[in-house]
Amino acid sequence: MGRWGVAWLGLWMVQGVLASALPPGVTEVTRVEGVTEYRLANGLQVLLAPDDSKPTTTVNVTYRVGSRMESYGETGMA
Repeated sequence: MGRWGVAWLGLWMVQGVLASALPPGVTEVTRVEGVTEYRLANGLQVLLAPDDSKPTTTVNVTYRVGSRMESYGETGMA
C-alpha cells in the first residue's frame, strides 16, 4: 500500500466508515481506552485516537529508526 493508500485509509477511519468493514490488507490489532491499533499488510502500524470535541484532524508520524549496532544508552551513534 503506497502513500495514497495510507492517506485513503486515514480518511476511511476519520469518516467513521470503519465500523462496517476494513479495507483489504488491514487488520485490527487491539482497542484500549478509545485508541484502536491497525496493522497494514506492509507492516505499517496505525493508531486511531478519535477526538469528537475538535473539528480538525491531526496526524503524527513516528519513525522507528536507528542503527542495529547501538547498545542501550548509546543513541544517535549511526
